[in-house]
Amino acid sequence: MVVIVQKIGDVDRLTPKYYILKLIDFLSINLKKLNMVSKGLILGMIAGLGIILYAVTMSGNNMETDIPEFDKSTDYSQVFIYSTNSEIMVNVEVADTPQKQSQGLMSRENLKLDHGMLFIFDDESILSFWMKGTLIPLDMIFVDKTFRIINVVDNALPCNTEPCPDYSSEKPAKYVLEVNAGFVETNDIEAGDFISINLNSSK
Repeated sequence: MVVIVQKIGDVDRLTPKYYILKLIDFLSINLKKLNMVSKGLILGMIAGLGIILYAVTMSGNNMETDIPEFDKSTDYSQVFIYSTNSEIMVNVEVADTPQKQSQGLMSRENLKLDHGMLFIFDDESILSFWMKGTLIPLDMIFVDKTFRIINVVDNALPCNTEPCPDYSSEKPAKYVLEVNAGFVETNDIEAGDFISINLNSSK
């Protein structure tokens, strides 16, 4: 009986998979030195370890693929940002109700580079945001009712312990766009730039 699982050299050290493979390798090398009874026990152990290795591998694969992201069924709206040198499009989820605005991007473990969330409020006011319960750093872009960018906040960090800092608009704002940290700097977005909004038909 031969159990072929995976080469040790293909597995990262200091992981359960690595040590299981090392044990299987050790048992296989010493198999010829044992009597028939012992060989039967060792072969049973190797088979059992192979099953355990399979379970560990499948568990690891599930952990890699089950990362929460935007719902693929979401019909995104678009925000176009007009900076000095370029036009940038962001696919956005729209937060236009108190419930959606309260939830925001909390508990999201990742965010695609060209995706974000657009908060739309009924009236202009000084808006303040915080990062409580947020898992990823974000840039915030505050926009007035004329679609002009008032100010931006770079790299607002997640906060798990209160009091969490507030990030506010410098003047009354009607819209806030949240994107990945670094997006503003990468695309040279600054106060005075303008945006336009293309809401999908379901909004």
